[in-house]
Amino acid sequence: MAQELLSELRRRGIKLRLTDGRLDIVAPTGSLTEELRDRLKGSKDELIALLRRSHTAEEGTGLVPRPDERYDPFPLTDIQHAYWVGRGSALDLGGVSTHLYFELERTGLDVERLNTSLRKVIARHDMLRAVIQPDGRQRILPEVPAYEIAVRDLRGLDEAGQQSGVEEIRATMDHQVLPTDRAPLFDVRACLLDGGRTRLHIGIDVLILDGLSLFVLFSEWRRFYEDPQRNPEPLSLSYRDYVLHEEAGRSGARYKKDEEYWLRRLDTLPAAPELPLAVQPGQLTRTEFTRRASRLTRERWGTLKDAAKRRGLTPSAVLMTVFGDVLRLWSAQPDFTLNLTLFNRPPVHPQIDDVIGDFTTLTMLENRARSGSAFAGRVEALQAQLMLDLEHMSFNGVRVLRERAKRLGGGPAASAMPVVFTSALVLGSPDEDPADGIRFFGERVHGLTQTPQVWLDHQTSEEQGELLFNWDSVEALFPDGMLDDMFAVYCEALGRLVDEPELWDTAGSPARLPAWQSRERTAANDTAAELPGAVSLCALVEEQARKTPDAVAVISETGELTYRETVWHARRLARRLKELGAAPDTLVGVVLDKGWEQVPAVLGVQLSGAGYLPIEPGWPRARREQLLGEAGAGIVVTSPEMRDEAGWPDGVRVVTLDDPEVAAASTDPLEVMPAGDHLAYVIYTSGSTGRPKGVAIDHRSAVNTVLDMNARFRVGPGDVVLALSSLSFDLSVYDVFGLLAAGGSVVLPAPGRTQDPAHWTDLAERHGVTLWNSVPALMQAWVDSGGHGEAELPASTLRLVLLSGDWIPVALPDAVRRRHPEAKVVSLGGATEAAIWSVCYPVGEVPLHWSRIPYGKPLANQTLHVYDASFEPCPVWSTGEIFIGGVGVARGYWGDPERTAERFVVHPRTGERLYRTGDLGRYLPGGDIEFLGREDLQVKVNGYRIELGEITSALLRQPGVADAVAGVDTSPKTGHRQLVAHVVPAVTAAVAAPRTQEEAAAWQTVVEACEAGVRRGTLELAAQLAEYRRMLETLEDIAPTVMARTFARLGLFTSAVNAASAADIVARYGIKPGYRQLVERWLSVLCAEGVLRAGTAPGTYVCTRPLNADELTDRLHGALAATEFGGSEAVLRDYFAACVEQQVDILRGRTSPLKLLLAGDEDRKLTDALYAENAVSVLQNGVLAQGVRAFVESRGEAGRPVRVLEVGAGTGATTAQVLEQLPEDGVRYSFTDVSGYFTTRAEERFRHDARVGYATFDIDREPAPQGVEPGSVDVVIAANVLHDAKDVQWSLTRLRSVLAPGGLLVLLEGTVNSRQQMVTVGLIEALAREHDGQRLPLLTVDQWQRHLESAGFTRWAAVPGPDASVDFHGQQVLIGQAPGDAAGTGPDPDRLRHGLEELLPGYMVPRHIIVIDGLPLTPNGKVDRSALPSPWEEAAKSERVTPRNAMEQTVFDIWSHALGHDGFGVTEDFFDLGGDSLHAVTILGRLQEEFGLDDAEENGLDLLFDNPTIAELCGELTARRAL
Repeated sequence: MAQELLSELRRRGIKLRLTDGRLDIVAPTGSLTEELRDRLKGSKDELIALLRRSHTAEEGTGLVPRPDERYDPFPLTDIQHAYWVGRGSALDLGGVSTHLYFELERTGLDVERLNTSLRKVIARHDMLRAVIQPDGRQRILPEVPAYEIAVRDLRGLDEAGQQSGVEEIRATMDHQVLPTDRAPLFDVRACLLDGGRTRLHIGIDVLILDGLSLFVLFSEWRRFYEDPQRNPEPLSLSYRDYVLHEEAGRSGARYKKDEEYWLRRLDTLPAAPELPLAVQPGQLTRTEFTRRASRLTRERWGTLKDAAKRRGLTPSAVLMTVFGDVLRLWSAQPDFTLNLTLFNRPPVHPQIDDVIGDFTTLTMLENRARSGSAFAGRVEALQAQLMLDLEHMSFNGVRVLRERAKRLGGGPAASAMPVVFTSALVLGSPDEDPADGIRFFGERVHGLTQTPQVWLDHQTSEEQGELLFNWDSVEALFPDGMLDDMFAVYCEALGRLVDEPELWDTAGSPARLPAWQSRERTAANDTAAELPGAVSLCALVEEQARKTPDAVAVISETGELTYRETVWHARRLARRLKELGAAPDTLVGVVLDKGWEQVPAVLGVQLSGAGYLPIEPGWPRARREQLLGEAGAGIVVTSPEMRDEAGWPDGVRVVTLDDPEVAAASTDPLEVMPAGDHLAYVIYTSGSTGRPKGVAIDHRSAVNTVLDMNARFRVGPGDVVLALSSLSFDLSVYDVFGLLAAGGSVVLPAPGRTQDPAHWTDLAERHGVTLWNSVPALMQAWVDSGGHGEAELPASTLRLVLLSGDWIPVALPDAVRRRHPEAKVVSLGGATEAAIWSVCYPVGEVPLHWSRIPYGKPLANQTLHVYDASFEPCPVWSTGEIFIGGVGVARGYWGDPERTAERFVVHPRTGERLYRTGDLGRYLPGGDIEFLGREDLQVKVNGYRIELGEITSALLRQPGVADAVAGVDTSPKTGHRQLVAHVVPAVTAAVAAPRTQEEAAAWQTVVEACEAGVRRGTLELAAQLAEYRRMLETLEDIAPTVMARTFARLGLFTSAVNAASAADIVARYGIKPGYRQLVERWLSVLCAEGVLRAGTAPGTYVCTRPLNADELTDRLHGALAATEFGGSEAVLRDYFAACVEQQVDILRGRTSPLKLLLAGDEDRKLTDALYAENAVSVLQNGVLAQGVRAFVESRGEAGRPVRVLEVGAGTGATTAQVLEQLPEDGVRYSFTDVSGYFTTRAEERFRHDARVGYATFDIDREPAPQGVEPGSVDVVIAANVLHDAKDVQWSLTRLRSVLAPGGLLVLLEGTVNSRQQMVTVGLIEALAREHDGQRLPLLTVDQWQRHLESAGFTRWAAVPGPDASVDFHGQQVLIGQAPGDAAGTGPDPDRLRHGLEELLPGYMVPRHIIVIDGLPLTPNGKVDRSALPSPWEEAAKSERVTPRNAMEQTVFDIWSHALGHDGFGVTEDFFDLGGDSLHAVTILGRLQEEFGLDDAEENGLDLLFDNPTIAELCGELTARRAL
């Protein structure tokens, strides 16, 4: 580097100056050799850059010594501060000093002279007498006690005894942490050995010196030793002077410019190399370094330097680049940042090079992969980047890391750059070896360095013409053997650059995969195998049908099919399809529900020569049409029902197995079978762009997988598979063709029951299922459903369990074997793009420490690889992308050459065609691959690389947890990412829990109270109810006229030839898309009334006679004028009339129906009429209130208030009647609504009622983040709101979870859908939900019953019930009771966190743990992470927790002063608020003053780092005071 040259020039007395940007050289006669001239020419630009960054480059001075202040305290430099803070054990890899330890041995040393001469060095150099005060400042002691080298005499002992004595001292010193408040910060000891040998043990805390200082120390020690009379002039310059000079420079323009440079680069600066770790840093209890060392001989090192010199490269840059190449081989990311240690002594004073002190600084060097570049080009680029960075060195690397930590949040570890490169080549020259002083005291026989928060430190130096290099590392962090491999590869790469000069100018890296690993994965991919059998899937089935025609092939709810019957159906269908144009490499759609028809359908399509395209009947029509169009499928095989009802695109021919043409076709075998390279099927998978991708698989690929699996696991005629997967999921390919090719049977679940574990159990027992093939979540559900507490399970016939498609929970295989003792569990993997599966791993007993099941080795005729971004193989333990090769690789994406080219690639060197999966994986020793998931499951939080699977695994070990998933979400407050976990309780409330007699009695009391309320209210309100009924019937009769008039005003159906569907109306007439379902209901009503009739095209309507808007208006106004009502009925009639006039504007979004309801209703006349004062509302609110009162009275002796939560409380009509019935004390009532409008009005209305509290609450969101914890409520009330939930089942389940054991849910709901609602409140868009496939706003009583039972309520009732003699007026009170134990409340998040803390380091413990009733799944049974609830609401200032006592207020004031702002609460994290170690020191000093903390405690920073919130910190301070 230019620094090396600059140091050498300075030693020779050669001065450099910048004059108008020109480099001037002033040299003593004879000092500027030819070799130096060449080096100056080659480094001119770099030298200019270095001189520009010096504050006083021209005059070489500027620092004024201050001898009178020599012993005053002064600040630590940035690097000293980092070292000092790093000594604290609160930081990961802390608890160690930045320490240099080495041993020297020679003969003839005089220990007394060593002592005397060393004391003179101590007296001459201030920093050898330095201490650090508790306030974080350092000070030079004027005098210290005479230093005495401790001597141990080992002479006379045998060799082993002497070695033992040496090692005993080494063990004491090599990881020594000397107290910083006492001098000296070094330790020198001597062992006297036989033969006149002396072994010096030297340990030095690097807080007090740098590399050049070490050479100065030993050089002066040698001089004083050799010349006891030596008496040099004292140094006028002190290290203190330099530090203060540097501090002063930070107020200048250069510092500001350098700061701006680095702050601009922060967002693009890569993280540190992401090396594989055996344990996370926080899990190590002791930080211990080991050393790997090697050298290049003078000759070989000279060759390397010459090659660099010819290309204008510095030796240090070459070594850095090789180091980076080796790191890149193992790093998960190709671009990273290296932490460079620099020896920074700007020429600010003539004595600067004679002063001992830590002049070290850091710079963060960006190391980009530059794939495809030659090695020399990459060295040049790295060197240029370094030179640019060195121009901005006044803002050093420590400050860069602090700023990075603030941006990332999470404290020092967030920004750590733990891989270090230190080059001491700058300290030497061809003519002078600065290590001579050290060698005078002996040969270096042992050495080690350590630095807090460092994983790996690469050090280089030159001694006697040889290159010496060491790797000092925290061995325990890394997998066994990995560092040995890395170091060996580094040594080999240096050797290759010496021996293979062409590598310098060749693209690629000199670092390559260790040879033993290459051999191992070659063996793993040696999968070539002959698999006898037919060449197409359908031919395999035909062969089996010829062998066993009468064996059972297919079993369904409607009966069985033999092989003969199956192929007969298929052959007949194939012939009909061929008539319609089916041919090789075309597609025929298959749209069928689960049932026997699916098997002959897909078989028949293939026999016709075409490939099948599976499409789910339940998919939206638009999706079906999109796939058929993109696939070019002109023929569809479906059921008669779907044929007639589904609606199909123009030009698509629809065929069923029941068609006469199919039934009449021949059952003889087809003359021609598909070839191996013909298309077998296309399965569409979701695409990242939102556009699905059709994976095209030919017969050869699929046959290979099927035959291999059948042979590998001996699948044969006795096997029976339960075919749970849908046809559109590729596991179904093996269910059908794998089993039928082997002579087995396929059992198909009933339509609609593919997700029902009880049904699976019934089928397995009835049909003797032997083979299970599904995603893990379905097997987990089956295992979990298996009769908790049963004394004895029925004997299982299951022998083979194939699990694939998602993570396998580590506890699942053993759970499967407990239920099915004979079952062999196999993990399978791959991609739809590679013919079902490509890799397998038979799962034996799972060790407790495993966090995931291995992926395994490739299947027959397939290969698997783990490559980096440059298609280079990743070493063992290193993360890369999994690629699949071999026979199984798909043709590509159907009709999508662009995306095919993107994902199906040819390896640039091997020529193998590969599918790039996008999945991450790594090789394990032995040749197995470990699957690491998609890249979004490998996260980095607060600087730590975290595998979410490890957290999930730890959660699953906690009691009470049945399932779990870990993820990352972003805090809306800080923008920082935080860990979030979702857990499912081990016993859900869906399993009925035993109930006490008291709970049963309370339930009966509630039901009876409600029924009595109905009877009493019906009698008391008879007249009012009759009037209300008359009003409803009148408006119900008028409603169709309103609909017809609105259509006519839009211009619809005004001509007899006009035909329109709901979709047409919405699209053509400017209707808001959200009203499409409502428009469909209007069309149905008018069709039933005879105003419209069905058109010729499906879903269209035409008028029976043209509509006339004026005529309909007259009729409507006349009907309304004829109505005579009073009281609330008149108000409701007027609201109806207002809605009538606004229909068109509401449908087009110009007028809000909600505004129409609420605007001008400050006196609540309309809302009271709707929800409070009409006779039905009075009756039903009263019934609900009576039920709640009865329940509260039954809980009166509970010893605490009964907790009532009303959701969607709205106008408060129900609230008012319930509160009237409840006692004045013993009740805590929470009024909630999604809208602050209603809660604000309620606060005014009920302001005098101390029982009531107010909050916003959304029934479509998880309760816990909204402040309602599991099991925290006794009664939940929901009046006329739950039908409006986005997912009624989901919301009911969440409300059940917040209920305490035996708690009560009381709903008031309309259960009859009326026409007048469709033109009034039905216009409020959210009301128009789809329930159970019916597009109606309100649910029936039967639908509510199903939802309540599925949500885990163990009792339910409707009042009035179905046998009641009273008229329920379209509304009913629905009651549900939660389980009588804690089954529904789930495990306590705090307890889970404590449990995780015993297994994981703190940074891996999720801040947020949310208990949910089940993990949301995609249709294929995989976890749907996008559907998991977030732990945050919108960030709001009001959520901050302000100081709650005097201590918290005091600490808050201290933090505010240190951080420079007060915008935080007592529960917010110090590091999330932008705090760093400098702030921490300031805060600690204030805490020591305020609370009298012990100054002697090791810098005290652990206190703050371990308790990073004010609340936690005050708790710890309080605990300490109590001791």
